[in-house]
Amino acid sequence: MALNQSRDVFLELPTFSRFFNLFSKRMEKSILRTLEYEKLSHLEIDKRILDFGGGENSKYNQIKNKWIKKDSDYIFHSANIDENMNPTFMIDINGRIPCDDSAYNHVISLNTFEHIYDVSKCLIEINRILSPNGKLIFTVPFIYQVHGHPNDYSRFTPNHWQELLRHHGFCDIKIEALNWGPFSTAASISGCPGPFRAFRMKISLLLDVLYFACKYRGQRYISAQQDAPVCSAPLGYFITASKLS
Repeated sequence: MALNQSRDVFLELPTFSRFFNLFSKRMEKSILRTLEYEKLSHLEIDKRILDFGGGENSKYNQIKNKWIKKDSDYIFHSANIDENMNPTFMIDINGRIPCDDSAYNHVISLNTFEHIYDVSKCLIEINRILSPNGKLIFTVPFIYQVHGHPNDYSRFTPNHWQELLRHHGFCDIKIEALNWGPFSTAASISGCPGPFRAFRMKISLLLDVLYFACKYRGQRYISAQQDAPVCSAPLGYFITASKLS
C-alpha cells in the first residue's frame, strides 16, 4: 500500500464489504472500538510485546491473539497502574515499569494516553523498554465523549503527536484517522438518542458508504493534511512509530 508520507493523516474509506464485515451483525462495541480492532487485526506483531495500559482483565484480552502473527512465538505482557486489571507489571508512582531496558519489540496501548496528564513521561519510559527499531502502536480518541478512568485529560491533533513522538526519540510516524464518515460520527457523538437507535446507527453507517463512494470513486485510501475536511474530525487516531536505532 503506497501512501504519500508527506501528508499528515491517511484514511481508509468505508465500503460495503467493510460494512458487512464490521457492522452487519449486532453492534456490541462503539464505532471507534470496532475500527480500532479492525486495524489491530492487520498488525501481525510477534516476539516480545507489552500492552501499556492493559491487563488480563481488559475488555479485549480474549481477542488479542488475533493481532499476533500466525504460528509465531511471542510473549505478551502488560503494564498498568490499576491492580484490578491484573497486569503483568504494576507501574510505580514515578511511572516506571519494572523491566529491563530494550526488553520489548512492540509496545501497544489502546485508549490510554488520554487518561495520562504527563504523556511525555510515559513516552520516555516506553522508549526505554523498546528495543532499537522497536515499534510503538497506539490508539487515542479525538472527537469522542469525555470518559474518565478516573480522569480524561487530552485530545491531541496529529501535529501534536508528530512533534511529541519525534521529541522523545521516535521516527517513521504514521497516523491514520479512525473514522467511518460524517453521518456516523454525528450519530456517535450525539449518542443517537431516541427509538430504533441501532437501526438508525446502521443507516448512518450506510449513508457514509454511499457518500464516499460518490465522492472518491474507486479509491480505497486517501491522504490529506490534518485540517482537510475529510480528516479533520475523526473519532480517533491509530498511530505507529519506531524507536530510533
